[in-house]
Amino acid sequence: VKNEIGTPTLLSLDIRLPFKPDNQYLQTTWRNQPSWYGGLFPDVFVHSTAMVRKVLGGSEPTQLSAITSSHAEHIPSVDTMAANVIWGTRGVTGTISLSFVCTFVKFELEVTGTKGHVMLQRKTFKDDGPPGYYVTVNGESKEEFSFAGIEKEFEAFGKAC
Repeated sequence: VKNEIGTPTLLSLDIRLPFKPDNQYLQTTWRNQPSWYGGLFPDVFVHSTAMVRKVLGGSEPTQLSAITSSHAEHIPSVDTMAANVIWGTRGVTGTISLSFVCTFVKFELEVTGTKGHVMLQRKTFKDDGPPGYYVTVNGESKEEFSFAGIEKEFEAFGKAC
């Protein structure tokens, strides 16, 4: 894709992931009464961060400014975030918005480059076929991917240790 979009310059990550009071993932003690700051963010958002790191060639964020808020009594700590980020040594700038207090699922990552853009969108429950993602490059549909789990993240983590 890099050959099609050139050097990345801008990213936008928008996530809406409803965590309603009866959500099975909120029922565990370590999520209901976390001993760390940030509640669901370090627990759930880590996977999105790993994906952005992979898409941008393994680079890390170098600056981050975020505003967080809490709107749901059933979610410990913060549940909504709007952030500006500078990613990697090339200074890819971007925005990240994330909410666990919503009624729909949305996952979109768009990376703009010097020659075009690529978008990764999560399939909705209304779409045909198994869960997964659509990839669009410069406005044209390119590929579909099914969910692959987190095995690769664990592998990368192990190598980093």
